Amino acid sequence: MIRGAVVVAALSLFVAPGVPAFGAPPGYPDRPVTIVAPFAPGGGDTVARLLAQHLGRLLDQRFIVENRPGAGGETGAVYVKRAKPDGYTLLFASASQMSVIPNVRKADYDPRQDFTSIAFLAVAPSVISVNASLGIGSLAELIRYAKSSGGPLKLGNAGAGSLSDLAAVLFGQRTGLDILSVPFKGTRPAAIAMEGGETHGLISTYASVIAGVQAGRVKVLAVAAPQRLLDIAPDVPTTDEAGLRDFEASQWWSLSGPVGVPRAVVEKLNTAMNEVLRNDEVRKLLATITARPAGGSPEDLAAYLNKEYRKWGDVIRVQKSK
Repeated sequence: MIRGAVVVAALSLFVAPGVPAFGAPPGYPDRPVTIVAPFAPGGGDTVARLLAQHLGRLLDQRFIVENRPGAGGETGAVYVKRAKPDGYTLLFASASQMSVIPNVRKADYDPRQDFTSIAFLAVAPSVISVNASLGIGSLAELIRYAKSSGGPLKLGNAGAGSLSDLAAVLFGQRTGLDILSVPFKGTRPAAIAMEGGETHGLISTYASVIAGVQAGRVKVLAVAAPQRLLDIAPDVPTTDEAGLRDFEASQWWSLSGPVGVPRAVVEKLNTAMNEVLRNDEVRKLLATITARPAGGSPEDLAAYLNKEYRKWGDVIRVQKSK
């Protein structure tokens, strides 16, 4: 899932001023490579481990996923930021680490300046869902319901400052609705609260609400992305098709390294990862979390990262100014 944007200092991500670039070691990689997953085991690292496995086969070397959770992903990101830029310590990061957390609070890293963009891995669009018992069948009906209800529209989220929280805030900004974004300890608890009527709805990935959809307790109204989820929910319109223009909220994942990773190493990893993303086993696993492969060049990732960083930063600034 790749959309273009102006590349802000993309090339400077490869060799930053004052930071010496290591020459591309012959035969790279000639020893195991560590991919840092900045969250606890059992989450997105499932995807990271499969990607690492296939990358290792292609490059005839071990790629080891190491979990370094803490501070919402900051701990792992800072660890990679400070690593030797030789291509042997990489960061498997999500939208949260690269475009949300540094905007929500002061973090000890800048995703635009402190990393070398290597590969855009995958994107999982959010969907706008509601409790099915509300009897709401479209996004237009939801907006009319919210305007006439006399109270705020309660949208759950996976935690204050999470992507689903900011998506709810953005929805309020774009529609002019009174939104109460209700935090829970994770996406699944937020989805369960919606199913039980504790909240009206949720803006998160289709994977987070699929159990409720299958049980008839959740109605998906729109996909917050330029394309429909044709393999999963082909009849669900995009937000553009439903009348809400330019509303996009997606979870996404990337592979980066410290500033100064040699261009030859970046290109080798990028080429290999693009091949991995064409693998049927990888595509099937991504489909289980309702994500699709991204791919493209390092510059594509840098452009997308910058666009997402600016977008969520603008959302937060507008909200704080109210």
